[in-house]
Amino acid sequence: MTNDTDRASKSLIAVHVSETDNGGEYYSVGSNDVTEIKWGETTGHMAMLQTIQVFKRGELHSEHVFSNVLGVYYGEPPTDDTKF
Repeated sequence: MTNDTDRASKSLIAVHVSETDNGGEYYSVGSNDVTEIKWGETTGHMAMLQTIQVFKRGELHSEHVFSNVLGVYYGEPPTDDTKF
């Protein structure tokens, strides 16, 4: 499990949100207008829930409760030379 110190020192570069018979929901920085993926929080029933926020063109596109996410991927954000 990743702790808060690890999260602060590494960049989220991709998130795998769900998988269905019709395909999966997956976001990656540098593809399909995704500009940033970062940690967030939202209020839940009697608790603060950690979330993964996906930004497209600098605006919040979607927010996913971390406990429901299938995978998060850390790494170096892509540069203009390494975009997908």
